Amino acid sequence: MYIPKHKVAIFVNRCFWHMNENCRYASIPKNNHDFWKSKLEGNVQRDKQDYIKLENMGINVIVVLGCEIKQMMKDKMIEQEKADNLANYIFFYAKIRIMARLFSPIVIFHSQILQNGYEKSS
Repeated sequence: MYIPKHKVAIFVNRCFWHMNENCRYASIPKNNHDFWKSKLEGNVQRDKQDYIKLENMGINVIVVLGCEIKQMMKDKMIEQEKADNLANYIFFYAKIRIMARLFSPIVIFHSQILQNGYEKSS
């Protein structure tokens, strides 16, 4: 993606195809190993050359890795889950407080009857 106003090129690289170091998704397949090693290393070399060309043209290069996006999504889901749990907690206790206010006159009235006895009016 290129943003001309800011002279920024953004690359979203999948870890496998661009051999992200220290990522479990970036392993070379065992089947046809020599082919994949050559292919993937070629991708990495081409990436470096492309980044240098763009930087020489005055374009800032940002590389976002697939595993980083996965982690951000996972963190966002965890944060959303925490926010949902908090909202549910607040809503639940707000309902209890409202119900307590609504029913407290009944409880008070009922306890007064128990203490004073119920008198039927004739």
